[in-house]
Amino acid sequence: MTHPGSILNQKLKEARMHRSELAKRTGVTEKHICTVVNGQKGITVAFAQKLGYVFEDASFWLKLQAEYDEEQLRIKEESSIEGRELAILEPLQEMIAHFVEHGELKSGCSDAAMVMQLRRLLRVSNLTAIPEISFYADYRARLASNERADPYVLFAWQRMCEIETPLDEITAQFDNSLPYMKRHEIRAIMFSDPNDIYPELKKLFAECGIAFRMVPAFHGAPVRAFIKETSNQKLIFCMTVPHQRADTFWHMLFHELYHMIHLHLGHLFYVDFDFSQGNNDATADEFAREMLISTNRYRDFLKSTRRRIDWPDVERLAKSANVLPCIALGRLQNDGVLDWTDFSEQVIKYPWA
Repeated sequence: MTHPGSILNQKLKEARMHRSELAKRTGVTEKHICTVVNGQKGITVAFAQKLGYVFEDASFWLKLQAEYDEEQLRIKEESSIEGRELAILEPLQEMIAHFVEHGELKSGCSDAAMVMQLRRLLRVSNLTAIPEISFYADYRARLASNERADPYVLFAWQRMCEIETPLDEITAQFDNSLPYMKRHEIRAIMFSDPNDIYPELKKLFAECGIAFRMVPAFHGAPVRAFIKETSNQKLIFCMTVPHQRADTFWHMLFHELYHMIHLHLGHLFYVDFDFSQGNNDATADEFAREMLISTNRYRDFLKSTRRRIDWPDVERLAKSANVLPCIALGRLQNDGVLDWTDFSEQVIKYPWA
């Protein structure tokens, strides 16, 4: 970027003014003018004020100097980035590609420039600090217990959830009782046209003060949901579903609904890993099963079916529980009653999940 002194020199030529004359007009020495014009010194606030009487106003010169100083600082900072921080780019490649695709990062730059962009996007002054950023105990324990979890990818994935879940469309404030009160309305949406399910759920969750988004999964972030309370008493709720299966989607949705209903407000965020096995997760799983096919109904069905289960049996279970047949199929497959390859043609997948 051009030093402000070069612009000043250009102004002098256009005005056909000698440096000595500018020195007299501004009350500084000719030597000072020369050092600025030659790029040896910057334009101070006091000198900008004086230049404002002769050429452009003071804000023009201060803006030029600020932009030049920022660019010089960026160049210096890029050159000082160490190998430890550059190495973090490797596990983040998938996330970087996603951010580039969504216009949140610019491609075609050097590794050092990409580190600088990520610092701004992830709101840290150095990427190596990410593992040290304070997380609540349950999250840190889960992260440490799984070798597939990469702290840098997880941190970037959480930031993606925050960026790509706009809150301006949410007018209601979050209250734990709201998602519980609307649980049956949420359940009824499963019978909508598959293309309408996602927008209908977003609308219904918005009425509960919840901004809901489906987000992609990435290697290094073995997670299924991100729930975060915002400063204005709204909730960010992001979920990712493996294989886009409808039965998996609805089970996971009610699993996370349980966590939202029992959310301890004041937590910075809640991350649900795909390897979660705590008591709270077991209770959430039970809640999801009961919301879809009650335990008593399911047991009665198994007792009444003595032979190998065929598709009409699956439809009978679905009808008795008032759920989609694919959800009954998923329950039977998950419990090992049926093989995952049985009736695979009946599996419904949501393209938006």
